[in-house]
Amino acid sequence: MVAVLDEEGEHALGAVLRRIAEYVGDGIEAGIVHGCAAYTHTKGERGLSLDFTHAVLGDLKTAGILTRLEGGAPVVSPSLTDYSNVKLCDVTGWAPTLDTFKFNKNYCTSDHAKFVGTPTAMAEDGPAFAVQALKDGTCDALYIYSDTLKGELEKETPASWASGFGTEIGYIHTGLDQWSLNGTTFAISKKGSGLPALLNPCIDKVVQTAEYRAICEKYFSPTSCIGGTDEILFYDATMDTRTDAYTCADGYCTCTE
Repeated sequence: MVAVLDEEGEHALGAVLRRIAEYVGDGIEAGIVHGCAAYTHTKGERGLSLDFTHAVLGDLKTAGILTRLEGGAPVVSPSLTDYSNVKLCDVTGWAPTLDTFKFNKNYCTSDHAKFVGTPTAMAEDGPAFAVQALKDGTCDALYIYSDTLKGELEKETPASWASGFGTEIGYIHTGLDQWSLNGTTFAISKKGSGLPALLNPCIDKVVQTAEYRAICEKYFSPTSCIGGTDEILFYDATMDTRTDAYTCADGYCTCTE
C-alpha cells in the first residue's frame, strides 16, 4: 500500500526532513538493511529519522570537551559556557552528535548553565581526524566522548593521534550527561519500522539474566552493564562531583585550571 500525503502532510514531512542534517546509515534510509547495532539514543535529530530499541549497555556513556594545552594550561577555560566565539568542533560520524551540545550543562559554574554554541562537523569521520584538527589549531575545542582518549591509550598499540594527552591536549569537561536519552541500544531502524516492538520484550528479559551479566562484564566495565554496580568511573562523574586527583597534566583538567 502506498500512502499519499495531502498538501498539509507534505509540508509537515518537508519541515522534518529539513531539520535532519545527517542520516545514520544510507543502508537504513534506502531500506537495504532493517537495522544496525550499537548506537546511542541521543537527543536531537537522530530521533527524527530513526527508531531505537531499549539499551543493552547502561546510560553512563558521557561526553566531554577536549582542548589544547599550552604551557600546561587549557586554551579554553573550563568556566566558559558561551562557545559562540570558540572554534568548537564535533567528531563527525560518532555520538555525541553536534546537535546535542546545547543540552549539556557546565558543571564548573555555580548555576550549571547550559552551554551555548554549535559545534562544526569535521570533513572526515572519526576521532583521528578530529583530534588532529584540534592539535593543529583548526579547532580550539572538541565535543567528544569522555572515555575516547583513555580507551585508545589503553590499547596494546595506541594510535598516534592519541599522543600528547596531558601535554598537548586535555579534557576541560567530562561527565556531560544531558545529551542522550538512553545508553547503547541493541538496534536502530528506519522510523516506523516496528523493530523496537519486536525486540524490546526480548531485550528486557535477557538483561535480567546471569548469562547477560557474564557476557557484558567479560567485554565491558561492570558500570556499563544494565543493572550493574553503582560505581561511577571518574570520567563519568560531573565536574563538580569529581573526587579524583587528576589535573591537566594527566589529561583531565579541574574546574579551576
